[in-house]
Amino acid sequence: MSSTSLHLLAVLDVHRQIRDAVTITLQVPDCSREDFRYLPGQYLTVRHQAAHGEEMFRSYSICHAPPADGSAPESVRIAVKLDGPGGFSEFAHARLRPGDTLDVLRPAGLFRLQPQRRHLAVAAGSGITPVLAMAEAALLRGYEFGLVFGNRTPASTMFAAELAELERRFIGRFRVVHVLSRADRDDSQHRGRVGADNLPRLLAAARCSVADGQTQYYLCGPVGMVRTVRSFLADAGVERRRIHAELFVPPALESLRAS
Repeated sequence: MSSTSLHLLAVLDVHRQIRDAVTITLQVPDCSREDFRYLPGQYLTVRHQAAHGEEMFRSYSICHAPPADGSAPESVRIAVKLDGPGGFSEFAHARLRPGDTLDVLRPAGLFRLQPQRRHLAVAAGSGITPVLAMAEAALLRGYEFGLVFGNRTPASTMFAAELAELERRFIGRFRVVHVLSRADRDDSQHRGRVGADNLPRLLAAARCSVADGQTQYYLCGPVGMVRTVRSFLADAGVERRRIHAELFVPPALESLRAS
């Protein structure tokens, strides 16, 4: 079947992650399961008919690892952050319910987990969604994974419980460093925004050495953060082929999503 063919997937669950983000679990019918094999880091594109009649397509990262046994998935889960009125995100937050159906394109995207034993991701906000799938898959394969994760406050941190559970399960191989820009003094030992001035300290806290020549780097979040971290790593001598980035941008700039 063509990669541009739409599949009708039933909604199994809509779960509120934080105040302005939900996760949606979609059932993959038996006839489509092979078409929905995916690699950690890839995304789904959803077709939505807006109230005023406009047809729109929006892409959302798959936020869990593929089946560990290599089988085709029976379900896929995406995260949708509210990005304003009139679009799919508002519909998903206000009206989508289990039993509804969505038109979905098969998984796509070049932002993927690489075959290496050591990985480090820098993410901010909803940029965690593909990274969560990557981290889970890497850890299940016996790899090491570090994460620097920027948010405003603990309450705005997506997948905080899931990340804490992965840290508990994979002690010594998974390390999360939370960076909070609007935290009270007692909320975090790392306050501010992810930037060139604090990256050496943050990467050290994530047990990452840019000089090891082995680590694969994944950057996902706002354009400014991705560019800043990519420049920092390049200036530190990290080869371009080991730096992988995806930009999370407003819907009007959706075509810039992957880089």
